[in-house]
Amino acid sequence: MSICKICGWTNAKFREEKRLTLCDHCSNCTPDKVTPKKFDNEFWIDPSKVDASIRRSFYSDYLHSENSLEQYIVTTTTLSPGTLVRLQGPAFNDGESAVLLDEFKPNDNRTRVLVEGAHMTVLREEIHSVINQDCL
Repeated sequence: MSICKICGWTNAKFREEKRLTLCDHCSNCTPDKVTPKKFDNEFWIDPSKVDASIRRSFYSDYLHSENSLEQYIVTTTTLSPGTLVRLQGPAFNDGESAVLLDEFKPNDNRTRVLVEGAHMTVLREEIHSVINQDCL
């Protein structure tokens, strides 16, 4: 009997697209996961300069999260002012983008952004993904 890697429920099975053993509920709530190579290339500026054990640790953390790769990057990375991000949520159009005005650290919940010439404050969950860092 297999155990779900997220919630610990029994009767889980390996889900190829999720790259984990998951129960039905966690499988439905968890986005598909990328390969370790794609993760390294997207997450690290130069993966060859990061120790393999650190890369494995971050990849494992990503696999066990309920985040897509884009959401994981936003959740775990300090983003500098000038980073272009994609917004999500009822207050934004699909794919609407914004520029961060302040440094956004992993423990911050809100930050100031520039959206179509207007200054706004957005919550972490309203930032869907990073489009480009240091675009200014």
